[in-house]
Amino acid sequence: MIGFLISVWVALIGAERIDFFDGGGSFVLTPFLVLSPLIILAGLVWVIYRDSDSRWSFNLRAAIIPFVLSILAFLILNLAATIFGLDVTLGARRFILLMLILIYSSAILLLLGKSVNPTRALIHGAYAGLAVYFLFSVAELVNWLTGMFTNMPIINLVPATIGPFAPRVSGMSLDPNRGGMLIVVYTFIIIRFAGRSKIRTICFCLAAVMLLLTLSKTALIAAVVMLLVLSFQNPGWAVRNKRTIFNLAMGLAIFSFLIFHFVDIGGADAPFNLEEAVTERLAISEETSGGIHLALLTRGFEVAFSSMKNLLIGIGFGASHVVLDDFFPGNKYANFHCGYISVMVESGILSLGLFLFLYFYPIFRRKSYLPLILGIASFNLFYQLTLDPFFWFCMLLFWNNFGYTRKNRST
Repeated sequence: MIGFLISVWVALIGAERIDFFDGGGSFVLTPFLVLSPLIILAGLVWVIYRDSDSRWSFNLRAAIIPFVLSILAFLILNLAATIFGLDVTLGARRFILLMLILIYSSAILLLLGKSVNPTRALIHGAYAGLAVYFLFSVAELVNWLTGMFTNMPIINLVPATIGPFAPRVSGMSLDPNRGGMLIVVYTFIIIRFAGRSKIRTICFCLAAVMLLLTLSKTALIAAVVMLLVLSFQNPGWAVRNKRTIFNLAMGLAIFSFLIFHFVDIGGADAPFNLEEAVTERLAISEETSGGIHLALLTRGFEVAFSSMKNLLIGIGFGASHVVLDDFFPGNKYANFHCGYISVMVESGILSLGLFLFLYFYPIFRRKSYLPLILGIASFNLFYQLTLDPFFWFCMLLFWNNFGYTRKNRST
């Protein structure tokens, strides 16, 4: 029962498009915030009822001291940044959210270790997550073409777009970049833990297509990094999965043919303009996505080193929007589009050092999660996941090295 609930939790961990307040609250009440305390409560009752003596999955002796000390120091620095920041109210709300994410994710991981088959819970959660992502993506495309789902209760199915050129489907995430990274995480879990099967092959093909439809350079880079590291780390992986790779390549080829065959790229009556969309995503001129990213990075360094106070404790947790109003007028979600720069600017260089330690230290313990660690690390170079539940849950998995107490033969 606990394994099933955690599978549902994993599948909906990035479902930002579901708001149980239906837009009427001061924040988005996501499935993560609703399900987490309910599952933790059910899990505690279940553990007490079973009176199980099985050990917790989290390796307390090996990881608890450096992890807890680093997390506490990181939170203290971010609290100081919040108190002395440029937007105390918004910073306090985001700091509370960060605390909840860490508490809920840690508790869920502990319960996962108590379930009958924890690895199966992760696999089922990843499969279900890709299925939910696919359903949301299809609904977003239909909505963009027809406007059929514009007024859905508690569910937002309005896709992001690149001007008038094309929609950017993002599954259950509000942001195509984070949605694409969610696909990468689910795919890694399936590659590492699930056995070879037709369902796995189909999911890989769907994941590749959905990743392309996000039009996210950042998520694509993360996927490529993950697959390259996985191949170098395990040279026999490509040989054992040659049929899957072939089917994936064929699926992408057919998908590309259909898109370019049925869409008039240059025509005025085309439902969307692929040529303009691809050009916008790849260019680095001043008004394009690449040019804006470079300008944001430059601004980040300027702000961080403008004073000793900014360098030590930052401008305030969640306060990036204050110094980026000329880039994103009136947008409280504005950020520097680089996780490392955002942490340094908002919370200071010491906080950045702790953040890097928390993220990269697991590499020196074991190499099992190295492909995903480097994939997410590359993503954070061009975007950020500092308040995404799936990012912190992955970090906890890295520290725990979950699922690798013995050699895994399923890949």
